[in-house]
Amino acid sequence: TSFKPLAEEIPVQFVRLHGKQLEEAVYTGSLVQLSRRGGVIRAGEIIEPLTTLKIIIPALETAVSGDLFAKVLASPAATDRSFPVHFTAVPPEVQAFIDTQLSGDKDS
Repeated sequence: TSFKPLAEEIPVQFVRLHGKQLEEAVYTGSLVQLSRRGGVIRAGEIIEPLTTLKIIIPALETAVSGDLFAKVLASPAATDRSFPVHFTAVPPEVQAFIDTQLSGDKDS
């Protein structure tokens, strides 16, 4: 999957998932690259590969009816506090938002 660098970072919050239990700690970061199936998150700390995350996009929070989940991918270059993720569950509203970001259409 090739990720497209974003002109403007998208602020996100994320929570680690263990089995079906969400951790209490909420982390903040930004989506800095994106594709239809995943992205690269820059955050204050590196999250270990294969961790499942629930991702919240505050700009969309009121418009989204489901949750965005992703799995952290192994990354050889996780030194700049960023890590790639693969989206595993994407609500339609989030997919539409991603498609808009990828098309470069900032008018909608």
